Amino acid sequence: MNNQVLYEFLPYHHGMDWVLIFLFGLVLVLGLGIYYFLYRSPMEGNMRKLIAMLLGFGLIMALGSGLFRAFSLWKLQPIEIYRDRVVLPSGVALFRNLDDFGLKGTKRTSIADPNLVRDSMRYLMLFEKGGKTHVLSEGDYPIDSIYAKLEKANE
Repeated sequence: MNNQVLYEFLPYHHGMDWVLIFLFGLVLVLGLGIYYFLYRSPMEGNMRKLIAMLLGFGLIMALGSGLFRAFSLWKLQPIEIYRDRVVLPSGVALFRNLDDFGLKGTKRTSIADPNLVRDSMRYLMLFEKGGKTHVLSEGDYPIDSIYAKLEKANE
């Protein structure tokens, strides 16, 4: 195996992602504070239970969203292309084991007007002979550049 990196691609790290994680944490702390004072308040009956239930549900949503986004950011690793393999976040793919690779796009259309595209996303897909598939999103990586370098390295 050749250990010299031919090309390296870093993932896009959106600054807003860390701000969102911070805001989810802030909402969690504030919500827990409100939850604590709510149980110490003299409010009677079902209203306190309803507010506590809704606040608890909101806290669970904020915590889950923040943790899952932080985990997905942690999983984004640099992509390295060597002469004989490509190192991806999902594992190592040897060129001799690659069956095919290519770009694929998806489009979401409007329910009211099928001709109106609401959003679209493109993916770089690498198919290994054993059936394993590696997928990279254009939202996380420069897939056009990676595709061009993969073609060049796989010649």
